[in-house]
Amino acid sequence: MHPLDLDFRFDQLPPEGRAFRGEVAEEVVAENVAGLLGELGYRSSGALTVEGTAWPARRDVVVHATFRVALGFDCVRCLTARELVVERTVQHVLVREVATATPGDDGLEVTDADDEADEYTFDGERVALGEVFREDLLLELPMNPTCETAGAGVCEAAPQAAEATVDLRWTPLMALKAKLEDPDS
Repeated sequence: MHPLDLDFRFDQLPPEGRAFRGEVAEEVVAENVAGLLGELGYRSSGALTVEGTAWPARRDVVVHATFRVALGFDCVRCLTARELVVERTVQHVLVREVATATPGDDGLEVTDADDEADEYTFDGERVALGEVFREDLLLELPMNPTCETAGAGVCEAAPQAAEATVDLRWTPLMALKAKLEDPDS
């Protein structure tokens, strides 16, 4: 049995689960990461690839997957161009949307989906995972990426550690702390 794509029908999931594999297009990734760092910005270096397994759980879908993407950026300290590879394993439960009826202003019934901000939903028939992994990527990106973020070592523009000086007003508190840590002294 070949793996499912990132968009599949709920009835394609057997009780033992089924593998899925897909990608979020590079253009979509580029559009979503653009402007996150102001003028510096992240740059997409390829599509976001996803591989995992999905299981039905009563009316919901349990997803366990690994996603990977490479992004370019400029270090916020020295402005050197760097590349960051984001690879994470995530788990999600997608909850079937529940429609509720409420009376409208004109007396007609209006149907609204149960819209919880912290849960992923699917319509009961189609499961679309692209948006879930796009959001996972955005949550994993560092707000201020530096050379260290990309694994390139210490940035040339990193502030040097200043010699530790202690304000004399803290001396009594430091003595109490030392006494509490070593009661024999």
